[in-house]
Amino acid sequence: MDKRTDADMKAMLNEYQSQAARTLSDTPYDYMLGVMGEAGEVVDVIKKHLYHGHGIAKLPVEVGDLCWYLAALCTRKFGWSLGSCHCNGFVTQKTYVSAAYSLFYCVTELSLDDTEEESHNMIGAVLFLCRELCSFFNVDFETVLDENIEKLRDRYPDKFSYKASINRKD
Repeated sequence: MDKRTDADMKAMLNEYQSQAARTLSDTPYDYMLGVMGEAGEVVDVIKKHLYHGHGIAKLPVEVGDLCWYLAALCTRKFGWSLGSCHCNGFVTQKTYVSAAYSLFYCVTELSLDDTEEESHNMIGAVLFLCRELCSFFNVDFETVLDENIEKLRDRYPDKFSYKASINRKD
């Protein structure tokens, strides 16, 4: 598991959220679907690693994308700092498979109709599980967030636009 202090993790997540906010669209309702889709992609990387012989090279990209959608939800829907959702209290997973199952479960339990406390706790659990999955594969979580921001800067040098999204650099 990531050995950063709670204060360091919160500061890192808040800085990430600040950087990610530059690329938020004006239509925040797609963020929940984005969380679900990206969680599915994270789980798909694990599945392909286990059963299809693939590596985990795409894991940091997909975890970064999932974190972007979590940051977007916190910013546009709830008005929270991403760091305030950070938690260390979630049950540590024994294997990356159990972490992937738990991640997907938490995402499917997240609802825009939940109370703010339930949503806050679930977003915290998803963040924790993202860190846990990175840890299983010796991927530095801060590097995941930094690389996600760099990718977004390349795709959207000025700010998010529909045109840039359609004609984006991959």
